[in-house]
Amino acid sequence: MENGNSMYLIRTALDELRNKKIIIPAITTVERIVWDVRNKAEAKIYKIVNDCLDDEQKRRLDGMLNTKVENGITRLAWLKEIPGNHSPETFIKVIERLEYVRCLNLSIHTSGIHQNRLRQLSRLGARYEPYAFKKLMHQKVCYTCHILT
Repeated sequence: MENGNSMYLIRTALDELRNKKIIIPAITTVERIVWDVRNKAEAKIYKIVNDCLDDEQKRRLDGMLNTKVENGITRLAWLKEIPGNHSPETFIKVIERLEYVRCLNLSIHTSGIHQNRLRQLSRLGARYEPYAFKKLMHQKVCYTCHILT
């Protein structure tokens, strides 16, 4: 739950096996176990976040991927734009974005998610482009069987 880095998890699993004096299985077995545990942890984290959102909030978040602002980009892309130079106009644009986010009225309780994991998810989300999120909307992952539905 603290870290989703596969290499870190594999090293930690191997260290734990050594500390408990357990014969280390083939690396593919360790990788598969780490993969399964990592997917279960991710599913638990996503469930925590998803359970905090009602249908209206989910609709508003989905709308960020479809609603275009004046220059033809999505609301999410607009929110992710780098403000630019320091000027009164830039400050007003930042305030407009902040007001938009506040109007979404999201209340997500992250107390069940470790801070390191929140930072990792934040960095991952920052790298995603809006079209990638839109693609994810249409694919639901079954974490128990690793199948895209």
